[in-house]
Amino acid sequence: MKDGAVALSFDSYDGADTESLTLDQARLPDVIVAYTMLGAPIHDEHGGPVRLYVAPMFGYKSLKWLSRDSGSSDQVEPGFWEQNGYPVKRLDRRFEPIPPVTNNDTTSVNIG
Repeated sequence: MKDGAVALSFDSYDGADTESLTLDQARLPDVIVAYTMLGAPIHDEHGGPVRLYVAPMFGYKSLKWLSRDSGSSDQVEPGFWEQNGYPVKRLDRRFEPIPPVTNNDTTSVNIG
């Protein structure tokens, strides 16, 4: 990770979508990179073979068909939804936090 980095950037396989998360967002326990679901590889129609899942931001920061982590940067780059009015940073705590996925039906790695 670069010195002074504050964000991670991700790219979709087709190059059409990119997403970025602050390091604090990426370290949340319910932000995962998943590669299986219900004990099997994630199918293409569900964003497989690998997808980024960002539960705390109602899914709009999630990215299907993840091809790579394009590295760290010194700022969060607004994605499609942020350019259309969604917040770049995690929503405030007016809402009850959703507990992280804890069942064993999904194989994932926490990126934090």
